[in-house]
Amino acid sequence: MGKRKDLTPDCDPGLLGGVPEHWILDLNGETLEVCREPQNGGYAQRWVLAADAQASPLEVTTQHILVGDLLT
Repeated sequence: MGKRKDLTPDCDPGLLGGVPEHWILDLNGETLEVCREPQNGGYAQRWVLAADAQASPLEVTTQHILVGDLLT
């Protein structure tokens, strides 16, 4: 299956109307890309997390989610 064209590695906020945070789960690469704080056509914060890392939603920073759990 080819890579979807609407999911770019640049976390383009224009695709999502300036949503303050979005997550892109890469099932093949077993990673989670987290993009936050849209500004100037990009995001101020961007991380690519491995399966053994944890992520927290921007609105619920006390909730920690293991990336690997999202991949199963």
